Amino acid sequence: MLLNLNNMAKLNNIEEKVYIDLYDPEDNYLGTTNNELSFNDFRLQIIKENKKGYYFINQLTGKRVNINPNGRVNNGHEDYPFLLYQTQLSKILIEGAKNE
Repeated sequence: MLLNLNNMAKLNNIEEKVYIDLYDPEDNYLGTTNNELSFNDFRLQIIKENKKGYYFINQLTGKRVNINPNGRVNNGHEDYPFLLYQTQLSKILIEGAKNE
């Protein structure tokens, strides 16, 4: 049996180099992460405790981005870390729904 490699999905090595420095309301450095799961866990803690004043600095843009007590960021879309991940996930959900 011959495999038609032209019709197979392929694995692309895509890297998004995202590093964010996390800070508390008193400007104390809490650490750096390049992991979306860690970042989301941090935001979930903020939501659970209704914390105010936390923020991060996106090392790619150098911009300070506040994290609201609801876990959302209040800057423009381009300052959101892990933008590629979020964009791809949105496409998966939209395109996947079309195939159902």
